Amino acid sequence: MSRNVNKANSVLVRYQEAEAAASGGYQDFSRLKRPTRINKVDKLDEAIRWRSELVKEIGQRITQIHDPSLNEQQIRELNEELNKLFEEKGRWDFHIKNRLKGPDLKKRKQLNTTGGTLLKGTRYFGRALELPEVRELLKEEKERREKHKSAKEKDLELQKKIQRWKNTLRDDNYYMSYGAEVRVYDEERQIEMLRSKLPNNDNKPLVEIPTLPVPSLKDIEKWLVQRRRKELQKQLDL
Repeated sequence: MSRNVNKANSVLVRYQEAEAAASGGYQDFSRLKRPTRINKVDKLDEAIRWRSELVKEIGQRITQIHDPSLNEQQIRELNEELNKLFEEKGRWDFHIKNRLKGPDLKKRKQLNTTGGTLLKGTRYFGRALELPEVRELLKEEKERREKHKSAKEKDLELQKKIQRWKNTLRDDNYYMSYGAEVRVYDEERQIEMLRSKLPNNDNKPLVEIPTLPVPSLKDIEKWLVQRRRKELQKQLDL
């Protein structure tokens, strides 16, 4: 008797829901199948309700994937289903915001619908992180991050060394780099410039201190060639 009563009540509830939906009233979305063509939903409140049902389903699947009684194949299938649900959620978010001009629901953090570890474009939840292939991906990701961090630290240390070298660079370092001959050339050039500025009366003090131009690399090379040519001629008694 009770089974017949429950069946009658169920039929009555479905009839009342159909009447309410036809008249634009209450509609129980949890008892209906979610539309596969999201772009066909042209009402904002209806789209938000469907998205809410999807969020509930995602929360249920995330709870389920933590079940210790699941085997590896069940975990893989459940994790794959969760990724598909998240993709569908992204399509609902886009449809609500861009086509129906609704709120940006993507930025809202909702319970049991966030988290997971993203590895090479796939999210892994709960016990899916314990799968052998996922552990290998986690190991590779950890090594990649450590390598990137090590390279970044080495680059930072190199930049510090370069800065210390710039701060401590003196004339001695310059002459050590270019040789003693450049020092001689530089000194002789300064003496020549000073002599050219001296007046006829050597006892008269200088009024102006000349500004000495810095020799270019071409001038230095020319001077070195001439100097070595003279030394060679002297050695050969030419």
